[in-house]
Amino acid sequence: MNCSNADIYYPTEDVQNDVATICALLPAAAGCSVRRMCDAGLASGAYCQPFSLLADLCGGAPGGEAQGHARCAGYQKLCNSTKTAVKQCTSRPAVPGLVPAGIAQDAVSGLCTMMPDMQTCSECSSSDSSEAFRSCPDPLRAYASICLSMQMDGCEAWRSMCATASEGLVQLCGASEEATCSGVMQMYFHTGIYIYIYLYLSISIDPSVYLSTYLSV
Repeated sequence: MNCSNADIYYPTEDVQNDVATICALLPAAAGCSVRRMCDAGLASGAYCQPFSLLADLCGGAPGGEAQGHARCAGYQKLCNSTKTAVKQCTSRPAVPGLVPAGIAQDAVSGLCTMMPDMQTCSECSSSDSSEAFRSCPDPLRAYASICLSMQMDGCEAWRSMCATASEGLVQLCGASEEATCSGVMQMYFHTGIYIYIYLYLSISIDPSVYLSTYLSV
């Protein structure tokens, strides 16, 4: 048997069943969020491969929120070794820097507390004031939606993830230029006062305009 090819003894159907079972139990997990994007045609490419989705959930990276689940045992036996010979462990990896649901939820809560009128915040609101904006059904998607529309303090984990993992993950990271601040609203903070500056970098603007805007804030 060719032990380097997991498809022979851990077929794709079994991998898909393991991912589905985990996501039925942990629907808010970041890997399950990526899976929903893939199933809806909102993401594509290598990170939508079933083995990659399993890596999102079961791998040793922070995003692997199901590491203790029984359905992760197969993946962990194959891939939780730096000396593994199984090619799928490296050719179908997890999304690099995938933001775990807990971290995404904390970030959304902070961002929405500061700017409660942002559209996505209504999806995460709660009648319990002590749990303000902590009821996101899909924390990672909510976090990405906020940061794509308004890059601000609190989006650092999203930016770090999308700096290396944006390919094929348009709903999560936007087009490549969006993840690097082009054509979206930026928020700058000055001694507790926030000022909105719209920078549409696709439009040619005289450098003196940028300078005068910068000096005015």
